Amino acid sequence: MATLHPRVILVYNADGTTLGKLRYGYKKLFGQRSEGESACGNCEVTHGGLRLTETDAWRDAKKTMESSMGLVVQQLHRDELDERMRKIVETTRLPTVLYDDGTKMEEISSGSKQRLKTWWTPLRGP
Repeated sequence: MATLHPRVILVYNADGTTLGKLRYGYKKLFGQRSEGESACGNCEVTHGGLRLTETDAWRDAKKTMESSMGLVVQQLHRDELDERMRKIVETTRLPTVLYDDGTKMEEISSGSKQRLKTWWTPLRGP
């Protein structure tokens, strides 16, 4: 599937259903994650943790990516991925960030909050 504009796709380590969001909030608050399951660094980057709205810093960075860089920014939960995305994500650790230039899709960052922040921090400015 070719895209008209390059895309950056943030994949959250949480399900997009109401129950999935409640489950993530509970685990985040009470630290009850399964063995090997990580918190969602993308949630921290975009929403500052458990907020229901995006942070100002993320909205500004997203606006820069979309207007100045011509990127389409998508934010998806792990249960909202298409087959192509799922195949890439199977080999990585969630959360992750994918890049799709229309011909090839690849992972550009995954894992911890700190590592995830490094790919977009320059876009925020001072």
